[in-house]
Amino acid sequence: MQHLETLVETLANSHKLRADQRDPVRLDTAVSLLPLIATVDKQQFAKVQSALENALVRALTQATGPPLQRILVGCLLEMYTCGRSYTSQATFSALEDALKTNCKEATKAGLLESMGSMVSVLGRMLPCASAAPTVLKHLKSDDVIVRCAAMRTLAALVHVAGPDIPRGDILKPVGRAVTDPSMDVRVACGEAVSALAVSQGLLTVGGFEGLKELCFKGLDDPDAGVQHSFGSALASTLLLAVDQSSKVSAEDRKKNQSIFSSKKNDPAVLTVPQAVAVCCECFTRPTATRNLRAGLMHAILSLLLQLSQANKLRDVAASVAAQVLLILESPKAFETADLYLHARACVCELLSEGLASHLDEPGQQALAKSLCEFMATGSHSEMYACAVFSQLTQLCVALGATMNSIQGDVIAQCMAGVSAEQTAVRLAAATSLGALATALPEQRYALLQYCVSIVNTHKENGISSRSELNSLHGHVHAGSALIASAANSDLGIPFHVTDDILETATSLLQLNENKAYEVGEVVAASYWEAGWVLVGAMMQLGATWTSPRLTKLFALWKMALTRKPATKQDGKSITAEFKARMFALSALCTFTKSCRSLLNDQLVKVVLLFLWQTIEPIRSIPEAVKALEPVRMGMSLLKAKVYTALLQLPPASTGNRLAVLAQMTVSDICDSANGKLNVAALLCPQDETLGPPLDSLRSYGHASVPKWGDVTPLDIWGNVPSQVFGQCSLVGQRLLEAALALFCHLFAFQTAQNQTRVLEHLAPVIKQSLQRRKDNGQERPAVIHTVCAALLSLLKSMVASKQPMQPSVSLSSLLDA
Repeated sequence: MQHLETLVETLANSHKLRADQRDPVRLDTAVSLLPLIATVDKQQFAKVQSALENALVRALTQATGPPLQRILVGCLLEMYTCGRSYTSQATFSALEDALKTNCKEATKAGLLESMGSMVSVLGRMLPCASAAPTVLKHLKSDDVIVRCAAMRTLAALVHVAGPDIPRGDILKPVGRAVTDPSMDVRVACGEAVSALAVSQGLLTVGGFEGLKELCFKGLDDPDAGVQHSFGSALASTLLLAVDQSSKVSAEDRKKNQSIFSSKKNDPAVLTVPQAVAVCCECFTRPTATRNLRAGLMHAILSLLLQLSQANKLRDVAASVAAQVLLILESPKAFETADLYLHARACVCELLSEGLASHLDEPGQQALAKSLCEFMATGSHSEMYACAVFSQLTQLCVALGATMNSIQGDVIAQCMAGVSAEQTAVRLAAATSLGALATALPEQRYALLQYCVSIVNTHKENGISSRSELNSLHGHVHAGSALIASAANSDLGIPFHVTDDILETATSLLQLNENKAYEVGEVVAASYWEAGWVLVGAMMQLGATWTSPRLTKLFALWKMALTRKPATKQDGKSITAEFKARMFALSALCTFTKSCRSLLNDQLVKVVLLFLWQTIEPIRSIPEAVKALEPVRMGMSLLKAKVYTALLQLPPASTGNRLAVLAQMTVSDICDSANGKLNVAALLCPQDETLGPPLDSLRSYGHASVPKWGDVTPLDIWGNVPSQVFGQCSLVGQRLLEAALALFCHLFAFQTAQNQTRVLEHLAPVIKQSLQRRKDNGQERPAVIHTVCAALLSLLKSMVASKQPMQPSVSLSSLLDA
């Protein structure tokens, strides 16, 4: 009895103490003692329960804010669990009455939270429906914490007593909360909508449409947490309509076959594919924003997860995949590279995370077979085909040797894909073929021999049509992927086979050395590309293969990279030369990555000579020609490749060119046309399985996809459709990332004078951008963002390498700017 009296006194007086005097440990201890006391002496506990209840209610209504009230309501709920609970209605009403008084905002927030906690635990024992108007009134409060607490309490009320609360009273204030300035309120709003969907006794077509549009509005939010919240709400709404389809009769189901042709008061009935189609239709609207599309993906993923937990996913996997892929049959909705990449990423993630990862091995095999059947029936858009091949790549890696039962279907579609009209489809099909060779290494040799035989046929017979050009390009890249797949495989490729391939590549390069650099020589340029793609693929076989063949390989690079630049200084001639040099440079870049153990001082000097003679002519190109978009794109790709290769070499080896290279990287970082850096990516550790941001499209889901290396100089466009090839934004982003990496790599090895000079070069760039913002009314100049992110990355890299900045280096001008 003494313990109980002490407990009552402690809790009753807790609200009188200031925050700095309150002892949370003592209060928590008091709460934890309740079950023990109630178990030891139930009669004594029953005698003082009323006093304890009154003390808690008095403390709750007079407490100074949610933290204390959470402890008090926890104690109250624990008391109801241990003893009688029929008095909880009076307690709930007392809290509601206190909420109607002119108490402090912090106290109101705590009272609302307390009511929500009681509803969540005690449910229908409380008068939930009658409390709804009081809670709804506080959604108009000026205090963010009160609005957030009111929305969460409303969600709890609706979840318990939804049918008893008029929907009209709820939807209007909830609809206003979707655009609330506070992210926490918007997240809680999504929870309320989800509760509203779940609590419906019968979801009518009219109710479904209202909830759907409310969810769409909430999904179009820049915050990922809000997208997740409304995505779950939309998934709950769709799942309710799917569940209702099993409860109606077959005649009614046939009558209400389409929800869009039903009357408002009819039951909302959907199959799983139709439920997915609701989201996909909104996704492909031209007016759909990127935020809305991301939110819709959360909704579909949430729906598929719930179906998986109910063991219902396998039966509908193929139809869901077909519906999701239809997103990419609407190319007008994705007219830019950025929108396309986002749509591709969304579809690939849905197929991988929403379907494949939740299926067992037979289910994954069935999905792969269905994808092959999709490709075999009818003609599909470029984006559709790329997404299918991307998913087949993932499934090949995930299934491994069990792909054997469906290898014929996959090989047939990949072989058809490598001769497709679109470049992106050919590259995606080649990647899938390489993944198949990784899963089934015994198939590699036969597939490689076939691809090389097609290349030799085109070399001997010549090329007379566009389809033959496409065939050469596709089979060369397929052979490249097959060679690269042998790099880490126990079952490799015999050396006599790779020697024959090297002879074929050498013949293609030597016969087309001069014409490949000329404007309009499409066939010669294709042969030139084919030769270098094969050379670059064999570099990935490592030092063991490369070492005995260094003389022949370096003779090929010398032929391609040390020739004099074009005499004509027009845009077409320079672009053709960039493209030709780029093929050779890609193979050299792969060599520096895959064969670093061979890079002794002598070879490093030769490689540096090749790289410098590649980049030096850029400085002499007239500024008017540099401004042309094709020239700018080629120049950016060329420099990005050179920077990537230089990253593999010791910084000290650059010698007297160190300062020049540092200035070049700074100029590229400060060029606003290259976009801006992602500060979040610089602060957070990068996922090594994904690689650089633009390569992440090749690595989705739970399986790690092999990367085939620099099989083409335009690898940045690997799976981007041809209609966006002319856009420079992604190329500029690649250059920006490569320049930043090399800038940080070289900075620590420069003299203090050069370090200061480089940093001082950044200060006027910031000042000019600020002045431009002032003159033109710009809000956030990309240059300022990028320069600050570059400085952050520089300091981070110096900390990681444990190389302190030299004391004489001055940062004052940069910090002042």
